[in-house]
Amino acid sequence: MQTVHGERTLASEHQDAPTIARSWLLGALAVLAALSIAVWAFLFGGQPVAGDAQAYYDLARDLLAGGPGALASDLRTYGYPAFLAAIMLVVGQNVQVVHPSVFVVQVAILIGAAWLGARRLEGAPGMRGLGRVIFIATVANPFLLIHSVQLLTDLLAAVLIYLAVVLSLPQRCPEPASRVSLLAACALLCAGLAVMVRPSSLAVVPVVFAIWIARALIDRNLPWPALLIGAFAFVLPFVPQLWSNQRAFGVWNPLIVRSLYADQMLWGLQSSKYATVEIQGFNGGLNYENPFRPPPDLTLREVLQEQPGAYLAAFALHAFALVDQDFPFTYIRDVDPWHRWPLSGLNYAFLAWAVVGLVLGLRRVAGVSDAALLRQRLTILALGLAALAVVAIYLPTAVENRFSLPLYLLLAPTFALAAVRAYAAVPTSSPTRLTGGALALAAWIGLCAAGSVWIQSHAPLLAQIRALRDGIELPPRPVPPAIDVLALEVPSAAYVADLPKEVVVRSIVEFDVTVTNTGQVVWNRRGTSPVNVVARFVALKSDLHEKVKGVGPDSQTVRLPKDVTPGDSATVRFRILAPPEPGRYTLTAQVTRRACQTPTRTSIVS
Repeated sequence: MQTVHGERTLASEHQDAPTIARSWLLGALAVLAALSIAVWAFLFGGQPVAGDAQAYYDLARDLLAGGPGALASDLRTYGYPAFLAAIMLVVGQNVQVVHPSVFVVQVAILIGAAWLGARRLEGAPGMRGLGRVIFIATVANPFLLIHSVQLLTDLLAAVLIYLAVVLSLPQRCPEPASRVSLLAACALLCAGLAVMVRPSSLAVVPVVFAIWIARALIDRNLPWPALLIGAFAFVLPFVPQLWSNQRAFGVWNPLIVRSLYADQMLWGLQSSKYATVEIQGFNGGLNYENPFRPPPDLTLREVLQEQPGAYLAAFALHAFALVDQDFPFTYIRDVDPWHRWPLSGLNYAFLAWAVVGLVLGLRRVAGVSDAALLRQRLTILALGLAALAVVAIYLPTAVENRFSLPLYLLLAPTFALAAVRAYAAVPTSSPTRLTGGALALAAWIGLCAAGSVWIQSHAPLLAQIRALRDGIELPPRPVPPAIDVLALEVPSAAYVADLPKEVVVRSIVEFDVTVTNTGQVVWNRRGTSPVNVVARFVALKSDLHEKVKGVGPDSQTVRLPKDVTPGDSATVRFRILAPPEPGRYTLTAQVTRRACQTPTRTSIVS
């Protein structure tokens, strides 16, 4: 009996020659389609190396110029700059060469991760026979490919999160203990690297650890040392950041020193979404206003206590805005691109089928044992909980749709599951059932499209750009009465500082600056327009300025320790990296409010 069962299983695992040929052909066509989409996005997307991308490029140059000790950023981790630096070691530092090189490497990484993920998922309970469809749904996803053209953390972090999850999933056939230990190390190393590339990836780490703990409890043959090996692999990527932060800022912090999450939560109450416009005359941030926003002078605690409904409404808007790809490119060059609705329709359909696949994967299938069903549900829950963790970390913040990239990898397997089962059910389904399903999908797409249009109607800058393009004169927008205009005035300040007369190049300069509020408005430490203190090195000669321009971080922003009332003072401490070239510099200190365009400042010559 056992022999017959073994032969039947072995035979079912093999494919005949035509099936293998079709499999290779479909995979090759999917890769060809992916490359075509990626090349189109690179050539015609018009995406510059600017903003955050420029900052990562500059940090990569710092690493190449001064080694790991040159990285001194209180805002960014070393992961992505190190990735760029590794590529720049091969192709050089010319940004015109670096940009396409990074694009090629990121596309290759995506294709490799899609292949590896499909192989692992093919062997996972409940996913048998779906590997080919999962690979196609992953590798040819247009939103992942569009973001491969950016020098930004989003795609690389998404791939690492995906690998951390799929390498952790159990397989139908038991694996040797040595292989399991290796997989645990690789999966948790990917999780640690994902955090170092993009710190918000930390939200998925508990899910990855939970998968391994569940496997240890379900599969009695799972060696517990594998978890210890995996934990060590997870911690390893944090060591360079810990050393860098201690050296540059004197703190033992394995993540970024300056956390913006609290500010992001306040901004998130006022906006439903954020994007960046790169259109002549309108370059800058694009804010989608939250129509349910509470008064801007309320703190987060006060909003939770007094207007919990507004907070929940903001969550709902953020959840939809996160996955609404109205502008799939990071830098918007056209406010009405031709590809908006074709891609949006595909996006809404993908999300609908992915959710259906999650439900189908959790249901019992006839003839499946309890043990197999438990492992199948573990696979589906792992994918779903990882996707939920990605959404949850961004819900309180001012979201951008590029933050949703991990979802398109994590939900591709459940999308494939729903698509294959629906395709198999078509021949036996009644016309009424097929018509109902088609109408439900069409209604879902229409509802999402209406929501996208409605959210865009609360973006004043989009209305201005379209009006100028179409020659329409818009009425002036009144200042909302809830905004205190006086509070947005340029801060007036006096400064006292004790600076060293000479510093060593690329050394950490520590000094205190005492600032006194000489104006009539309170400097708020938090809120929608917080006041900060910024220190910056400025070269006194133009040739020296050109030498150090773009070489490394020449400034540092420090938050006030408290709210400062008129006449009151506060002292802030700076630990700023000195420029890499010797010469004479001015060290400027300035009090600035984030909403202001021309902050006041004073110069202190060292």
